[in-house]
Amino acid sequence: MVKFFSKTRLKTGILIIVFSALFCILFVLSALGGLRYFIPYYFEIAGPPFSEKSYLVLFQNEKQLTPSGGAITRYGIIRFSNGFFAGLEKKDTPIIACTDPDFTKCLPETGEIYDGIFAVNSRIYEKLKDTSFSPLAWRNISDIIVRGLNEKDIQLNFFSGNLQKKISAKGWSSKMSVPRKDFLAIVDSNISGNNVNQYIKRDIDYRVDLSDFKAKLTVTLENFAPSLTEHDDNTYKSELKIYLAPGTELQKAAVLTLPVESLEYAIYSTNITLKPGDRKVVDYTFIMSEEILKENSYHLDIIKQPGTNQDYYSVIVENPQKWTPASSDFEITDNTAVWRGFLNKDASLNFSITKNP
Repeated sequence: MVKFFSKTRLKTGILIIVFSALFCILFVLSALGGLRYFIPYYFEIAGPPFSEKSYLVLFQNEKQLTPSGGAITRYGIIRFSNGFFAGLEKKDTPIIACTDPDFTKCLPETGEIYDGIFAVNSRIYEKLKDTSFSPLAWRNISDIIVRGLNEKDIQLNFFSGNLQKKISAKGWSSKMSVPRKDFLAIVDSNISGNNVNQYIKRDIDYRVDLSDFKAKLTVTLENFAPSLTEHDDNTYKSELKIYLAPGTELQKAAVLTLPVESLEYAIYSTNITLKPGDRKVVDYTFIMSEEILKENSYHLDIIKQPGTNQDYYSVIVENPQKWTPASSDFEITDNTAVWRGFLNKDASLNFSITKNP
C-alpha cells in the first residue's frame, strides 16, 4: 500500500512538473506575440556557447528627419556572450546620420566590428522607457516592437546573409525594393538642423494616365510649428528627393528640380523652405516608360520613408478607353483605379486590365 501511494505521488508530481513546464512555455510563447518569429534564429542572433556577438544600435530622432529615419542622437553596443545577453553599452560620441533610405546601406564608422546594425526611432524608446519589463508586460512590449518593425521605426541589418534575407522579406530591414514596374518613394531630409519634423504634414497625390504614359505628382507640405521665437524660428529647410522607376523622365516641375545620378532609380531633388504656417504645393509631371503596362498589368510599389508618420496618399490611375482594370488593391470605377490611405508601411498595389469587346 505504501509503495502504491509512493508511485502515485511520484506520477502526480511528474505530471505537475510537466504541466507546469508546458504552461510556462505556452505563457512565454503567448507573451512574446509577434516576437516569436525570432525564436528559431536565437542562436544565429545571440551566438552559440563559447562565442561573442555584438550589434551597433543607432538611436534616431525622427523629429529631425533623415533619409534613414532621423538624426542619430547617440548609439550603443548590444553584446552577447556564450549565447546570453551581456548588456548594452551606451555611447555619446556623435555619428553621422545615414544618407540613404535603404538601411542595409547604412554602415557608420565607429572603429569597431559588429555582427549587425539596428536603428530605433525615439517614438519606440519613448513608449518603452516607462514600460514595466515584468512577464505580465511582455505582450505589450512585443506589440510595440513588432509595430515598430512593421512601420520602420525599428530597422534591422544582420550581417548574416541567410538571416538578413528573412528579415528583409518581412520588411523589417527597410531595404529598398527593386522597381518591378511603377515605383514611388518620397524621401525628405531635414537640412535646417532643428526638431521641426514633428510639425510637418505631408500629403501626396499621384495621378497616372496610361493612355499617354504620363504621371503627375503633387506633394503638399505644411509647417504647423509654433510661431517664431527668439532662439528658434522653426523654419523647415529640406531636400526632397523623389525616387521613381528607371526610365522615368521629368517633363516639368513647379520649382527648380535636379536629377540625381543613380543606376537603380530615377531620382529628382528639390529644395524646400517652409516657415511656420507656410503651405507649399509642389507639382511634377513625368514621362513614364511603356514597360509599366507590359503583360496587361500595372504594379506600383510605394515606399514608406523610415521616421515618417501618417503621410496621406491618393493614387489615381486612368486606363486607356475600352480597357477595364480588375484589382483587389484598387477601387475600380469604369476605367479608373483609385487607392487612398495613410502610408504606415510599404504598399504594393496591382491591377490587371482586359480589353472590352
